[in-house]
Amino acid sequence: MPHPASIQIVGDVQGSVESRFTDSGIVVTRFRLVSSPPRWDQAQGWVPGPPLHYVCTAWRDLARNAAESLVEGTSVLVFGRVTEVREDTQWLSVDELGVSLRARIAYTEEALPGPAAAAPVKSAPAMPPRPAPRPSAPGAAPEPAEARVLHNVAGYNAAGWGPADIRPRPADFRPAPNHL
Repeated sequence: MPHPASIQIVGDVQGSVESRFTDSGIVVTRFRLVSSPPRWDQAQGWVPGPPLHYVCTAWRDLARNAAESLVEGTSVLVFGRVTEVREDTQWLSVDELGVSLRARIAYTEEALPGPAAAAPVKSAPAMPPRPAPRPSAPGAAPEPAEARVLHNVAGYNAAGWGPADIRPRPADFRPAPNHL
């Protein structure tokens, strides 16, 4: 769990990740991090701010796992404490570290995909055939669009409510109780 006085940073690993051992055998990993937090510009809206530079130091198991997981360009989330400020660089002692899933997929050792997941995808899956429209009686009103359930390839309805046979019920939309 992050230390109560931790700061949180999202940035990209820059350069190589270096690991060393102390005289007592404790592993220490150090890496550089560059973050460009967005800032508001009235003419352009949100734009990347000036880059902020950090030197991050992780210890023990976190250090070992960081050395095995991080390479240059990896987008990470860092929870840590500022230990020193030199010129325009802040030095952090890392409490927690995670890979950002915004641009990549990460697997834990317990959830590694099977061999089928490693096979390259040659083309998109075929769309399931559409059912033939039901003939309506002459002069009958057409079925309203709200009555039809649209399905996507994964078998979920168009509203994204789980499998096609599970539809939202009015009870799902009850207002929260007012506890004032």
